[in-house]
Amino acid sequence: MAKQDKTKNKTHHDTKKKHKFLIPLIGSSVVVIVLILILVLYMQTGKNQQADTNLNQQQGVGEESTEQTTEQTEPVVGEAQEEEIEVPEEPEPQEPEVELSQEEYDKVEENILHDKYIISASSKKMEMGDSFVFGFGIHNLYPKEYRFRPTVEATRADITIGGLLNPTTFDPEVMATWFSDDFFNELEIEGSSYVIVPMKVTVGPEKGVDDPTLPGSYYFEISGEYYDEGAEKWKEYYGFAKKTLHIKVEE
Repeated sequence: MAKQDKTKNKTHHDTKKKHKFLIPLIGSSVVVIVLILILVLYMQTGKNQQADTNLNQQQGVGEESTEQTTEQTEPVVGEAQEEEIEVPEEPEPQEPEVELSQEEYDKVEENILHDKYIISASSKKMEMGDSFVFGFGIHNLYPKEYRFRPTVEATRADITIGGLLNPTTFDPEVMATWFSDDFFNELEIEGSSYVIVPMKVTVGPEKGVDDPTLPGSYYFEISGEYYDEGAEKWKEYYGFAKKTLHIKVEE
């Protein structure tokens, strides 16, 4: 009986001894497991962060590539638009420069010093559409330089009916277009001097609006104006000295 008690005591003592060793061992194991879990979680977190960083970098590269592609594409579109072929507009036809023959010039120069205005010929026979260049001179009798410009006024139109001339309607503005535009350019004439210019006349298709030109006689008064700087306006220059031009239009 005493031997059994000793055996029990010894067994109980061994069990307690084992328990003393197991508790620290279990505690150490728990700590190790916890550390391992922490390490695993840390590594997993690092991988996730790295994956997010890589994804963000890839997205950034993609956006940058898209922007670069857009930037490269836009100028190309612009260049294509700039390179569109434009059809040039046809230039407006210009009248050839009017030249005055030496003969017509001399006719004016011979008499210009004795008058204010001179036309190389006071009448001319012409056909429909014909052109002729007269000489026209303006004599500045003032002692100082002035700006001048020629003036034209249609005063009469007679058409031939049955061999007789009969007065007819006409439009002075339309008939003034028989004269070339450059004839009306301004002229700077020094005091006590003169200028001789070409005066081109073309028999126009109309003597009025929707009023055709017919064979007959057409009369114009040719003179000029000078610019009065003090009054700041154009004034008639010796209106009483106007010259009459008679154009006889033949069939």
